[in-house]
Amino acid sequence: MHRASGVTCHVAGSMGPRVTLFATPPPAVADDDAERIVATHYGIFGKATRLHSERDANFLIESSRGRFVLKISNGAEPPERLEVNTSALRHLAHDAPGLPVPKLISTIDGQHYCVDRESGATGQIRLLTFLEGRPLSALPKSRRPLEAVGRCIGGLDASLQSFAHRHMRFSLLWDSTNVDSLRELSRCIESRSDRDFVLHEIDRFVAEVKPGLDALRHQIIHNDANLGNVLISHGDDSRVTGLFDFGDLVYAPVVNELAVAASYHVDGDGLAMQSITRLAAGYCEGYPLLDDELDVLHDLVMARLLTTVLVTSWRATLFPENEAYILRNRGRALAGLAELSGQHRNADGSWSDWRTARVD
Repeated sequence: MHRASGVTCHVAGSMGPRVTLFATPPPAVADDDAERIVATHYGIFGKATRLHSERDANFLIESSRGRFVLKISNGAEPPERLEVNTSALRHLAHDAPGLPVPKLISTIDGQHYCVDRESGATGQIRLLTFLEGRPLSALPKSRRPLEAVGRCIGGLDASLQSFAHRHMRFSLLWDSTNVDSLRELSRCIESRSDRDFVLHEIDRFVAEVKPGLDALRHQIIHNDANLGNVLISHGDDSRVTGLFDFGDLVYAPVVNELAVAASYHVDGDGLAMQSITRLAAGYCEGYPLLDDELDVLHDLVMARLLTTVLVTSWRATLFPENEAYILRNRGRALAGLAELSGQHRNADGSWSDWRTARVD
């Protein structure tokens, strides 16, 4: 039971096993411990600066050998999920080395991760290459290279299409195709009108969209191409130089990759369909989508926005000291939901604005 601004937020025991990871604080590792870890396990001596993260402890490492990112996993993260994450990065390094994604750095003894009990961390520790560039959020919306972003994530999924792992079909809170499983988190939404609106849209998703999702193509997807995880060249606004943070990998309909990315460009400014169309055009250059997948794109964008509102509202009650960071996307998500829900359907059930602007 948690209280936020006078609102009681209770997550029932039935959700406990699925939300434990997101209710567990990131590892409390100090900067000097991070520096010792990279020196001891990787032979790299440098300065550590802590970075923002939802559930892990991440550090920028600056050294004479270059810059790296040290990721210390949350102790509640299932080892099987970390194994999938590591295997996916290794697959990409081999299958698509030109993609602008992080590369794993091996430890001194040739391993892909290490552990370090002395720091108090109980999770796996990995070191990754640092990707240069500005976050997509640094560019005004009018200057975002959405087609290039789409091509990048389309190329990523084209490579991940051949990736398989015995543990890859796991459950994740941020899998928005299962947004209906998060209904209980609606108790953490303070506004009664917002809460009722979210529940109404969940009911519509369950009745009209979810029954057809199993028939779509599924694979492992990145699942988090948000404005902070996509990097743009410092000198060229049209070039994507990085896509990072593979912590939310999930086995899901492939079209949900595009839907997740598109959701971060839908903010109630009346340009939602234009943004979705531009991203989809680029994505389909790298990984063509089928008609039945494009037909649910609008609905899956809404599902991701619903998931954003639900998960962030709940986590803000758990970690009020980090509320500003956790809720940074909630207002935009609510505005985007209002905009998309105002679109009108055709007689065949398709979304009129999307049908007229969809990718050929």
